[in-house]
Amino acid sequence: RAVMANRDYLAAIAKPLLHLCRQGVPLRGHRGESGAALNTTAERRHTSLSAQIPSLSETSKQSFSGTSSATSESAISAQSQVAKHHNPGNFGAELAFLAAEGYDSVLAQTLFNPNPAKRPTFSYTSPVIQGQLVSIFAGMIRKSLIDEIALAPCFAILADEATDVSNQPQLAFCVRFIDASYTIREEFLCFATPPPDMRGAEAISAAILSTAASCRLNMSKCCGQGYDGCSTMSGQHSGVAARIKRQYPLAHYFHCASHVLSLCVARAAQENVQLVATALDHIDKVFIFFKYSPQRTDFLKTCIKNMGELPGEANASMQGQLKGFSPTRWMQRIECLEDFVKFYPGIVSSLHNMAFGSYACNTKTRSEASVWYKSITTFNFVYPLVVLCDLLSLLRPISAGLQKASLDIITAYALIGDCIEIFRAMRADGDARAQKLYLKSCALIDAVSGEPAEIPRRRVLFASGDTTNPSDGDGTQLQPSDYFRITVAHPV
Repeated sequence: RAVMANRDYLAAIAKPLLHLCRQGVPLRGHRGESGAALNTTAERRHTSLSAQIPSLSETSKQSFSGTSSATSESAISAQSQVAKHHNPGNFGAELAFLAAEGYDSVLAQTLFNPNPAKRPTFSYTSPVIQGQLVSIFAGMIRKSLIDEIALAPCFAILADEATDVSNQPQLAFCVRFIDASYTIREEFLCFATPPPDMRGAEAISAAILSTAASCRLNMSKCCGQGYDGCSTMSGQHSGVAARIKRQYPLAHYFHCASHVLSLCVARAAQENVQLVATALDHIDKVFIFFKYSPQRTDFLKTCIKNMGELPGEANASMQGQLKGFSPTRWMQRIECLEDFVKFYPGIVSSLHNMAFGSYACNTKTRSEASVWYKSITTFNFVYPLVVLCDLLSLLRPISAGLQKASLDIITAYALIGDCIEIFRAMRADGDARAQKLYLKSCALIDAVSGEPAEIPRRRVLFASGDTTNPSDGDGTQLQPSDYFRITVAHPV
């Protein structure tokens, strides 16, 4: 009987803990007690005092019925005093709530029993015990996943290393397999720890193999390895994939298809077209200019709202924040570019007011605003922005499809085929598409500055001093639409 009572009490402790972990809620909160177990005496005083405070629904009814808001203000003040008096953390507060409201009679009769003699000798609520219980939960979930993987005919390992906020390397170890219902799944198992006496590919490969052994994975059934494309992971002779494949020949290396697509877009768009690289750099600098100043951000929101319907549906969808670029995920930049195009008139208006208007700011802010205003109100900036936004919007559904956990090889080939067809259609209709983007860029630039599209002036060529605009081969001067079509749209 005593054993069953202890099990019931431990289950009453474990269920709220599992609920908080499942929802991603910190156990001890921002100011929860981190060094001691739950203070049941203080928590009972907290609960009894909370019971005397009018509920939010009661105070709302009183305020709506015409009663003075003094009752609501006193309730909020009393709740603040209670919070300052004792904060048991999220885990302790949930235990107290379940016991006080009658949701868990076991907690009410044991941990929060008014009679100290009837309380358990060990409460099992200290941070150390919480951590141990969480580790037990993780072990049970991991064992269930490993049992499912053992039934699969084959599996692939996925790993990626990153540095956490404490500057420590973390190697995430995941497995991709087909479960009993023939569903492709990707599951995280644990973090692998590289040996401290090794470095580079040797350390990572040793960590992956030791983690697979500790998880009781039959590596002879491993048919694939999925890593990023850096030389440490994908090196042909001494990379992680090559080291593991020498021991398990069926474990072929696959580079993430979506990542490969991102690299191709980055090389084609940024490295080969200088105007695109310059435009992206300007967008990133403008984002930083507004991000780290609440006053500038608020002023930007106001300017975008005042633009009305100029950028389309700015007022309906405007959230007031420009999005920064991801340094590695190129396909995710489409959201940043779309927001920049949508709010472009408001961005230009805010920079113009900061640089030349009545906006109150210091000399440095006014100087920076002037620089970025002049930089983003040229056709050399707008046209590459519109072209890149158009290209990435076409590739976005393909990139999203290549990142799905349920992706199989047939679907991947189909998506790549769709990508090839998109590029073929763009090439077949390249001139008409470039002209359409040129007119869209002209309309966008006319809405803010009215600056005409001009061919950039050439540098002086050696001693000849030739600064004329380029020709199309037969001696005739190129028009701006033809120049930008040849130098930006077609290379991209």
